[in-house]
Amino acid sequence: MINNCCSKSRVTGGNNAGGLVGSNLDTSIISSCYAISTVSGDQYIGGLAGQMSYASTIINSYAQGSITGTTYTGGFAGFSHKSTISNCYAAAPVQGTINTGGLVAGQEGSAITMCYYDGSLFMGNNGIGIALTTAQMKQQLSYPGWDFASSWAIAANLNNGYPHLKNQLFELRTNTIRVKGPSTGVISAMKQPIDVSFFTVTGKLIAKVNHVDQVHDPLHTSPQILRRTATKIAPGKYILVLRYSDGSVNCVEKLITAAIP
Repeated sequence: MINNCCSKSRVTGGNNAGGLVGSNLDTSIISSCYAISTVSGDQYIGGLAGQMSYASTIINSYAQGSITGTTYTGGFAGFSHKSTISNCYAAAPVQGTINTGGLVAGQEGSAITMCYYDGSLFMGNNGIGIALTTAQMKQQLSYPGWDFASSWAIAANLNNGYPHLKNQLFELRTNTIRVKGPSTGVISAMKQPIDVSFFTVTGKLIAKVNHVDQVHDPLHTSPQILRRTATKIAPGKYILVLRYSDGSVNCVEKLITAAIP
Protein backbone atom coordinates (compact mmCIF):
# COMPACT_ATOMS: atom_id res chain seq x y z
CA MET A 1 0.00 0.00 0.00
CA ILE A 2 1.19 3.49 -0.86
CA ASN A 3 -0.34 6.08 1.46
CA ASN A 4 0.26 9.80 1.99
CA CYS A 5 2.94 10.12 -0.67
CA CYS A 6 3.66 12.70 -3.34
CA SER A 7 5.87 13.30 -6.34
CA LYS A 8 6.98 16.55 -7.93
CA SER A 9 9.12 15.43 -10.80
CA ARG A 10 9.96 15.13 -14.46
CA VAL A 11 9.47 11.56 -15.69
CA THR A 12 10.65 10.29 -19.05
CA GLY A 13 10.13 6.65 -19.97
CA GLY A 14 9.12 4.15 -22.61
CA ASN A 15 6.05 2.19 -21.48
CA ASN A 16 4.23 2.40 -18.14
CA ALA A 17 5.35 5.84 -17.00
CA GLY A 18 3.50 7.78 -14.29
CA GLY A 19 4.03 10.82 -12.15
CA LEU A 20 3.97 8.69 -8.97
CA VAL A 21 4.18 5.06 -10.12
CA GLY A 22 4.66 3.32 -13.44
CA SER A 23 2.26 0.45 -12.66
CA ASN A 24 -0.19 -0.31 -9.88
CA LEU A 25 -0.76 -4.09 -9.93
CA ASP A 26 -1.97 -7.13 -8.02
CA THR A 27 -4.50 -5.66 -5.54
CA SER A 28 -2.12 -2.83 -4.64
CA ILE A 29 -3.68 0.29 -3.10
CA ILE A 30 -2.68 3.92 -3.51
CA SER A 31 -4.45 6.28 -1.13
CA SER A 32 -4.19 10.01 -0.38
CA CYS A 33 -1.37 10.64 -2.83
CA TYR A 34 -0.68 13.21 -5.50
CA ALA A 35 1.73 13.94 -8.32
CA ILE A 36 2.59 17.29 -9.86
CA SER A 37 4.78 16.10 -12.69
CA THR A 38 5.79 16.42 -16.29
CA VAL A 39 5.47 12.90 -17.71
CA SER A 40 6.42 11.73 -21.18
CA GLY A 41 6.75 8.32 -22.79
CA ASP A 42 5.32 5.96 -25.38
CA GLN A 43 2.54 3.62 -24.19
CA TYR A 44 0.48 3.67 -20.97
CA ILE A 45 1.42 7.13 -19.72
CA GLY A 46 -0.43 8.85 -16.85
CA GLY A 47 -0.19 11.80 -14.51
CA LEU A 48 -0.26 9.57 -11.43
CA ALA A 49 0.02 5.97 -12.73
CA GLY A 50 0.95 4.60 -16.12
CA GLN A 51 -1.11 1.43 -15.87
CA MET A 52 -3.45 -0.25 -13.36
CA SER A 53 -4.49 -3.90 -13.42
CA TYR A 54 -5.33 -7.02 -11.42
CA ALA A 55 -7.77 -5.47 -8.97
CA SER A 56 -5.59 -2.54 -7.92
CA THR A 57 -7.10 0.58 -6.34
CA ILE A 58 -6.43 4.30 -6.25
CA ILE A 59 -8.56 6.46 -3.96
CA ASN A 60 -8.48 10.09 -2.79
CA SER A 61 -5.61 11.11 -5.04
CA TYR A 62 -4.92 13.59 -7.82
CA ALA A 63 -2.54 14.47 -10.62
CA GLN A 64 -1.44 17.81 -12.04
CA GLY A 65 1.27 18.70 -14.52
CA SER A 66 1.71 17.92 -18.20
CA ILE A 67 1.33 14.51 -19.86
CA THR A 68 2.68 13.45 -23.26
CA GLY A 69 2.63 10.01 -24.87
CA THR A 70 1.78 8.02 -27.96
CA THR A 71 -0.75 5.32 -27.03
CA TYR A 72 -3.02 5.37 -23.96
CA THR A 73 -2.08 8.71 -22.50
CA GLY A 74 -4.22 10.01 -19.63
CA GLY A 75 -4.18 12.93 -17.23
CA PHE A 76 -4.45 10.55 -14.27
CA ALA A 77 -3.73 7.06 -15.62
CA GLY A 78 -2.94 5.59 -19.01
CA PHE A 79 -4.98 2.40 -18.73
CA SER A 80 -7.05 0.64 -16.05
CA HIS A 81 -7.84 -3.08 -16.27
CA LYS A 82 -10.30 -4.56 -13.76
CA SER A 83 -9.31 -2.00 -11.15
CA THR A 84 -10.89 0.77 -9.06
CA ILE A 85 -10.39 4.52 -9.15
CA SER A 86 -12.51 6.56 -6.77
CA ASN A 87 -12.58 10.18 -5.57
CA CYS A 88 -9.73 11.31 -7.79
CA TYR A 89 -9.09 14.07 -10.30
CA ALA A 90 -6.65 15.22 -12.94
CA ALA A 91 -5.81 18.75 -14.00
CA ALA A 92 -3.27 18.48 -16.77
CA PRO A 93 -2.94 19.08 -20.50
CA VAL A 94 -2.68 15.73 -22.29
CA GLN A 95 -1.06 15.15 -25.66
CA GLY A 96 -1.16 11.76 -27.34
CA THR A 97 -1.54 10.12 -30.74
CA ILE A 98 -3.91 7.19 -30.07
CA ASN A 99 -6.33 6.78 -27.14
CA THR A 100 -6.06 9.85 -24.93
CA GLY A 101 -8.15 10.93 -21.95
CA GLY A 102 -8.39 13.77 -19.50
CA LEU A 103 -8.66 11.25 -16.66
CA VAL A 104 -7.92 7.74 -17.96
CA ALA A 105 -7.11 6.99 -21.60
CA GLY A 106 -8.65 3.52 -21.63
CA GLN A 107 -10.21 0.95 -19.33
CA GLU A 108 -11.59 -2.58 -19.28
CA GLY A 109 -13.81 -3.88 -16.52
CA SER A 110 -12.86 -1.12 -14.09
CA ALA A 111 -14.96 0.83 -11.59
CA ILE A 112 -14.17 4.52 -11.98
CA THR A 113 -16.46 6.59 -9.76
CA MET A 114 -16.67 10.17 -8.54
CA CYS A 115 -13.64 11.12 -10.61
CA TYR A 116 -13.13 14.34 -12.55
CA TYR A 117 -10.77 16.10 -14.91
CA ASP A 118 -10.26 19.68 -16.04
CA GLY A 119 -11.97 19.84 -19.40
CA SER A 120 -10.47 23.26 -20.03
CA LEU A 121 -7.03 21.65 -20.16
CA PHE A 122 -8.10 18.57 -22.14
CA MET A 123 -10.94 19.19 -24.57
CA GLY A 124 -11.66 15.59 -25.55
CA ASN A 125 -14.14 13.24 -23.89
CA ASN A 126 -13.71 9.48 -24.03
CA GLY A 127 -16.49 8.85 -21.51
CA ILE A 128 -14.17 8.10 -18.59
CA GLY A 129 -14.50 10.57 -15.75
CA ILE A 130 -16.52 13.76 -15.58
CA ALA A 131 -15.24 16.87 -17.35
CA LEU A 132 -15.49 20.16 -15.46
CA THR A 133 -14.41 23.65 -16.33
CA THR A 134 -11.44 25.09 -14.47
CA ALA A 135 -13.81 27.28 -12.46
CA GLN A 136 -15.94 24.26 -11.52
CA MET A 137 -12.87 22.27 -10.53
CA LYS A 138 -12.15 24.92 -7.92
CA GLN A 139 -15.56 24.70 -6.21
CA GLN A 140 -16.28 22.21 -3.44
CA LEU A 141 -19.86 21.77 -4.64
CA SER A 142 -18.51 20.13 -7.80
CA TYR A 143 -17.45 17.05 -5.80
CA PRO A 144 -20.56 15.49 -4.24
CA GLY A 145 -19.72 12.50 -2.08
CA TRP A 146 -16.13 13.54 -1.42
CA ASP A 147 -15.01 13.67 2.20
CA PHE A 148 -14.06 17.30 2.81
CA ALA A 149 -14.20 16.72 6.55
CA SER A 150 -11.17 14.45 6.82
CA SER A 151 -9.66 13.68 3.38
CA TRP A 152 -9.94 16.77 1.17
CA ALA A 153 -9.80 20.57 1.45
CA ILE A 154 -10.12 23.42 -1.01
CA ALA A 155 -8.94 27.03 -0.78
CA ALA A 156 -8.41 29.72 -3.37
CA ASN A 157 -4.85 30.46 -2.21
CA LEU A 158 -3.63 26.85 -2.06
CA ASN A 159 -2.85 24.39 -4.87
CA ASN A 160 -3.87 26.96 -7.48
CA GLY A 161 -7.41 26.69 -6.16
CA TYR A 162 -7.81 23.00 -6.97
CA PRO A 163 -8.74 20.51 -4.22
CA HIS A 164 -5.83 19.38 -2.09
CA LEU A 165 -5.39 16.65 0.47
CA LYS A 166 -5.81 17.38 4.16
CA ASN A 167 -2.40 15.84 4.80
CA GLN A 168 -0.74 17.90 2.09
CA LEU A 169 2.12 20.23 2.98
CA PHE A 170 2.99 23.34 1.05
CA GLU A 171 6.07 25.41 0.50
CA LEU A 172 5.92 28.32 2.88
CA ARG A 173 6.65 31.85 1.80
CA THR A 174 6.80 35.01 3.87
CA ASN A 175 4.02 37.44 3.05
CA THR A 176 4.52 40.13 5.67
CA ILE A 177 6.74 40.56 8.71
CA ARG A 178 6.36 42.62 11.85
CA VAL A 179 8.90 42.84 14.64
CA LYS A 180 7.72 42.43 18.24
CA GLY A 181 10.09 43.65 20.89
CA PRO A 182 13.67 44.43 19.80
CA SER A 183 14.26 46.65 16.80
CA THR A 184 15.03 45.46 13.29
CA GLY A 185 18.55 46.73 13.84
CA VAL A 186 19.04 44.13 16.53
CA ILE A 187 17.76 41.43 14.20
CA SER A 188 20.05 42.58 11.41
CA ALA A 189 23.02 42.23 13.71
CA MET A 190 22.13 38.72 14.86
CA LYS A 191 24.91 36.24 15.48
CA GLN A 192 25.15 32.86 13.78
CA PRO A 193 24.21 30.11 13.89
CA ILE A 194 20.74 30.54 15.38
CA ASP A 195 17.92 28.29 16.52
CA VAL A 196 14.42 29.11 15.28
CA SER A 197 11.27 28.00 17.13
CA PHE A 198 7.78 28.38 15.65
CA PHE A 199 4.96 29.09 18.10
CA THR A 200 1.28 29.66 17.44
CA VAL A 201 -0.13 33.02 18.53
CA THR A 202 -1.48 31.22 21.61
CA GLY A 203 2.00 30.04 22.58
CA LYS A 204 2.03 26.40 21.40
CA LEU A 205 5.37 25.16 20.05
CA ILE A 206 4.91 23.84 16.50
CA ALA A 207 8.42 23.27 15.18
CA LYS A 208 12.05 23.99 15.88
CA VAL A 209 15.03 24.26 13.55
CA ASN A 210 18.51 24.19 15.04
CA HIS A 211 21.70 25.80 13.80
CA VAL A 212 20.40 27.91 10.95
CA ASP A 213 23.37 29.66 9.38
CA GLN A 214 22.53 33.23 8.41
CA VAL A 215 25.03 35.71 7.00
CA HIS A 216 22.56 38.38 5.89
CA ASP A 217 19.64 40.25 7.36
CA PRO A 218 17.00 37.56 8.16
CA LEU A 219 14.31 39.93 6.98
CA HIS A 220 15.56 39.05 3.49
CA THR A 221 16.86 35.52 4.00
CA SER A 222 13.88 34.25 5.99
CA PRO A 223 12.78 31.94 3.13
CA GLN A 224 15.86 29.86 3.98
CA ILE A 225 14.41 29.24 7.42
CA LEU A 226 10.97 28.52 6.03
CA ARG A 227 12.26 25.93 3.57
CA ARG A 228 13.91 24.13 6.45
CA THR A 229 10.53 23.83 8.18
CA ALA A 230 8.24 23.31 5.17
CA THR A 231 7.55 19.68 6.12
CA LYS A 232 6.59 20.54 9.67
CA ILE A 233 4.22 23.47 9.83
CA ALA A 234 1.07 24.49 7.98
CA PRO A 235 0.23 27.95 6.66
CA GLY A 236 -0.84 30.39 9.33
CA LYS A 237 0.30 33.11 11.69
CA TYR A 238 3.22 32.26 13.95
CA ILE A 239 5.63 33.77 16.43
CA LEU A 240 9.24 32.97 15.56
CA VAL A 241 11.64 32.92 18.47
CA LEU A 242 15.23 33.37 17.31
CA ARG A 243 17.86 32.20 19.80
CA TYR A 244 21.40 33.31 19.06
CA SER A 245 24.62 31.51 19.83
CA ASP A 246 25.24 33.75 22.86
CA GLY A 247 21.84 32.82 24.34
CA SER A 248 20.07 36.11 23.57
CA VAL A 249 16.53 35.89 22.19
CA ASN A 250 14.44 37.84 19.70
CA CYS A 251 10.85 37.39 18.57
CA VAL A 252 9.45 38.01 15.11
CA GLU A 253 5.79 37.72 14.18
CA LYS A 254 5.23 36.40 10.65
CA LEU A 255 2.08 36.02 8.63
CA ILE A 256 2.81 33.00 6.46
CA THR A 257 0.97 32.02 3.31
CA ALA A 258 1.39 28.91 1.18
CA ALA A 259 1.75 28.39 -2.53
CA ILE A 260 2.84 25.71 -4.96
CA PRO A 261 5.69 27.06 -7.08
